[in-house]
Amino acid sequence: MRNATLCLLVRGEPPEEILLGFKKAGFGAGKYNGFGGKVEPGETIEGAAVREVKEEVGLRVSEGDLEPVGRLVFLFPANPEWDKVGYVFVVRRWEGEPVESAEMWPTWFRVGEIPYEQMWQGDVHWLPRVLAGERVRGWFTFGEDNETVTAWKVEAWDVDHIRCEGGPMDTMTEWRQWIPPYDPRRVDGASVTEDEHGRLIETADCSQRCPGCGICCAGYRDAIAADYAGVEEFEGNLEPGRGGLVELESGLWYRACTCGETCPGYGCCCHPFEQRQRPQTVADARRILLEDDASQRWQMQEALLILAHEGAAEAVDALEAFMPRTHARLAGFAECALDEGRYFATVPRNAEEERTMMKREVLAAWEARAIRAQSKMDEELEPEIERLRYQAEIAQRLLARAQDEPSRETWQTQVDVLQMMADMTENDVAEEREEVVLCEAMIDEIEADLAADQPA
Repeated sequence: MRNATLCLLVRGEPPEEILLGFKKAGFGAGKYNGFGGKVEPGETIEGAAVREVKEEVGLRVSEGDLEPVGRLVFLFPANPEWDKVGYVFVVRRWEGEPVESAEMWPTWFRVGEIPYEQMWQGDVHWLPRVLAGERVRGWFTFGEDNETVTAWKVEAWDVDHIRCEGGPMDTMTEWRQWIPPYDPRRVDGASVTEDEHGRLIETADCSQRCPGCGICCAGYRDAIAADYAGVEEFEGNLEPGRGGLVELESGLWYRACTCGETCPGYGCCCHPFEQRQRPQTVADARRILLEDDASQRWQMQEALLILAHEGAAEAVDALEAFMPRTHARLAGFAECALDEGRYFATVPRNAEEERTMMKREVLAAWEARAIRAQSKMDEELEPEIERLRYQAEIAQRLLARAQDEPSRETWQTQVDVLQMMADMTENDVAEEREEVVLCEAMIDEIEADLAADQPA
């Protein structure tokens, strides 16, 4: 995890104004933030802080004017390369005037008017406490969009240990490692198991970018060792150098697992990428997604890709069957795969498929035509005939009871009109029956044609 700095330039005691920079490009573009950046190799944290302020806003700050006020861990599970530990400083003295740079546009804000809605989501949880005079430490986990904070913790920080004899902190020895009070990997509770000692073991969950390094096990167990003093740890995971690296022919380094069968996570480690038994066919993908409950996430992702690009109805059926049982961290990936699968199932891959698809479209049109004709008979015409016959029957009764010639003529006319309308409607029914017969003949012939196209 890389180290980074963040400097908060303030005016007033307590702070009344704060200088923030609007990030014009790069990481965090479009957001207001303090001034800082990553610590370069061989550079101290204070040195990096001084350099970044000069580069981003043109102000000269001395290391002695850096007041350490916080240590924040930022975790991006969707992009682990963004993970960082941020060392936060308040700065009250500097030389020069703020100037716009290629990266930042500086603006002074009153403390009560800080635009938190245009900053990183986690800032509202810690910055007000720092400006109120607290020193804090905390961690923030971001969701798959790398914007939404899904979990966070901020607490007051005892910082006696970060200064040496009243002087600037010694970044190599005085910053103590901080262990988050909660396990950031357990945010969704979907991929962690707990052993009899209460230790949390995450199953292999790194997806395709994982080189099978083994760090997920070694680094994680190392991090919680201090919380479980007296509980036996696997010796290989606690070696300072954590050796056991093996170089593959591709030049990648693989850390072989050093645990044994007593490890709750034993057997869950990924193989190196080039040594994995990767799915090749739709049958492989179906087995991984629908039959094998022990499938790892990288296997499921590759299976989803195979089905998404297969362009066949059976692939879409498998994707739809997988959706209800999707792992919480695969839901978005699976939804995209299903959308692609449905799309590619409608796209012909060669002239033969294009002609077959044309035949199916023609078949669907004739089926729809037959349905319309049958529906018109069943839902409109035949009920109408029944209504007309009934009305004619009533008119016939009234005709029989008529007492004079004018009344008899009136009711006879009604009977004649109603019977005529019923006869016309029956003619319409006959026409629709002929339409259905025509459609069924076309449908039978097209289906036979399609059947003949199928390989034996």
